[in-house]
Amino acid sequence: RCPDMTPALLPGHRRHPVVGQVYPGMLSTDVTSEALDPLEAGGVRGMLLTGIRQHELERFDWFEDVDNDIYKRVSVNILAPSKVKADTDNRVMAPSDQMAFINSNDATNSNAKGWEEVQTEAYIFLTPSELDITKCWSYERFRRESLEWYLTNTVAYCRKELDDSG
Repeated sequence: RCPDMTPALLPGHRRHPVVGQVYPGMLSTDVTSEALDPLEAGGVRGMLLTGIRQHELERFDWFEDVDNDIYKRVSVNILAPSKVKADTDNRVMAPSDQMAFINSNDATNSNAKGWEEVQTEAYIFLTPSELDITKCWSYERFRRESLEWYLTNTVAYCRKELDDSG
């Protein structure tokens, strides 16, 4: 099942490569340097997933391996199109570079026409030690260089684990 997805922006956060991995992690700007990528100057662009069921949220937590003190699902305020405000179902923010149409004016201004602040949850690193904060993470580079490996070695492996667990 694919949940409904809406473009969103998580202000006050940056996305960096996880050390030794091909995927990124998000970190509050309280513990990281200024944006290395001008596209992330306003925050992390991503997708707001809505209508998430409890068992799906538990699977997200399992996949994201949040049973540690390094990485957690936390409450955050994001910017999303106004129509999302009325949706009261469970929500989670997923980082993505698939929303290039958000420009810096819309992304950084909570009063921007058609955009509102929405409370949701996101998976955030609590400390920069697991991230390479000297580099920005590129979705396009990931797609070109690492997506096939990631799907085979991470997603397929996790899918098998979930299927085996019942």
